[in-house]
Amino acid sequence: MDMKRFFVALMLLFGAMSVGAQTKSMYNVLDYGAVSGDERSDSGAINAAIEAANANGGGTVFVPAGTYDCFVIELMSNVTLMLDSGCVLRAALPTEQEGYVERLEDGSFAKWDGSLFIAKNIFNAAVVGSGLIDGAGVVTRGFGTDIPYPVPSRIFTVRESRNLLFRDFSVSMGGARVLWLVGADNVTIDNLKIDSNRDGIDIDCCANVRVSNCTVNCLNDDGIVLKSAYSLGYIKPCENITITNCQVSGYDPGTFLTGEFGKTITKAPDLDGPTGRIKMGTESLGGFKNITISNCVFDHCRGIAIECVDGGTIEDINISNISMRDICNSPFFIRLGNRGRGPAGRPGGTIRRVNISNMTVK
Repeated sequence: MDMKRFFVALMLLFGAMSVGAQTKSMYNVLDYGAVSGDERSDSGAINAAIEAANANGGGTVFVPAGTYDCFVIELMSNVTLMLDSGCVLRAALPTEQEGYVERLEDGSFAKWDGSLFIAKNIFNAAVVGSGLIDGAGVVTRGFGTDIPYPVPSRIFTVRESRNLLFRDFSVSMGGARVLWLVGADNVTIDNLKIDSNRDGIDIDCCANVRVSNCTVNCLNDDGIVLKSAYSLGYIKPCENITITNCQVSGYDPGTFLTGEFGKTITKAPDLDGPTGRIKMGTESLGGFKNITISNCVFDHCRGIAIECVDGGTIEDINISNISMRDICNSPFFIRLGNRGRGPAGRPGGTIRRVNISNMTVK
């Protein structure tokens, strides 16, 4: 090699080393101050790691095995949050004012209605891994407690974002909703295990969403539900949604993840049987279009509900290869009504082109 080529190669090598020194793909939360099992909040450390990854153009924030109490974690663009096997992220119930002030000087806690994870206007983000999110500390705004400020009431609130992935983790209890997507587009939800007492997966005013291989146990509310409410301040349909290879159920809360599959509770709060179903509506302002539900199993719960009562159009719905067992009410409930919710003057709704085939119901 002549000297000119040698110096060019040397410069390229040092340039590559310099770039490597400035970029980082893995961010361990322990390096940012998280400590497993202590009594203080770890959300500051986890948020610091997420912010560092985002500032450097993206990367993976790694949460190793251990138990971490958190108040609010903000997801950011180009960042994957990876929950290691044996990792438990626990929604903390604050007992001191410092816990409330820690992340919320800007008032974002009230703004987000107390969710454990928040995201707005982000893209190319993910939460993955075989860890557990323990939402036992998730309650609705401190009601029933002596805490004069809100505490987490949902696990995930994700608004107006795109290109998202949620995969492989488990959730034990989740307050009002475990995963609430509002105006999110191009989302993959795969292989989640949810054991809660209220809504499991809420897909509201979203487009191009794929839910697959998930098991959702929710005694008192819907397992997987599509909505098109007025959550965004404008009307947007829920469309191009696929739900496949999933199981929904209404076992006693907490008994799915333990493998007990309890059936001692026979009534939901509305005095009908366990809920746990797949539903479209009742919030239907924007309508539902081009929806496929296939290869799903229902056990000890209600059936499929299609409810258009706020206006909007429900059309091009395909439901096939469904097995239902121990169903507590009708396997299919299809309703067209008008309860007058939403902007004044909205026309009545429409349901058309619904295909239901290949069902086994007991």
